[in-house]
Amino acid sequence: FFMITPITTVFVNERKQNTLSRLSSMNVSVSTMIISKIVPYLIIAQLQAWLMIAVGMYIVPLFDTPALVINGSIFALIFLSFSLSLSAVGVAILIAVNANSGEQASTLGGIITILFGAIGGVMVPKFIMPDIMQNIANISPMSWGLDGFLEIFLKKADFFMVLNESLMLILFGV
Repeated sequence: FFMITPITTVFVNERKQNTLSRLSSMNVSVSTMIISKIVPYLIIAQLQAWLMIAVGMYIVPLFDTPALVINGSIFALIFLSFSLSLSAVGVAILIAVNANSGEQASTLGGIITILFGAIGGVMVPKFIMPDIMQNIANISPMSWGLDGFLEIFLKKADFFMVLNESLMLILFGV
């Protein structure tokens, strides 16, 4: 979700520079322009996710700690990772559309990211939270993503075991 800031900054700056109107005058559809922005960020998010997994598998063991082991389905991991990326990009576009400046977009993006993390059990594990906070955590997309990753890494989940979390992330992103 930290990719929200660069995405929103690009959208807001292009709006200020009238890039959209110039591209429209060249018969480029709005959907093509939006997809051309979304796809690279989805690819970058996937590269980041797999780089972090690789670090957990190959670099972390160099410090005498256990290596990350993917116990569940690789396909489930790919689908969940893509779903989480789509959700982050969706939030970024929502902020970019409503922000009036790059500073406003960056501030909103940072606050939303921290709130989603705090509420969703990323900063404080959900099992430590009081019951009411655990229920509130279920509204955070970071909680859905975290739950899905925990299912894959700890409970040997297959695709269908993380389908609910993945679909919630996709719907949230859309």
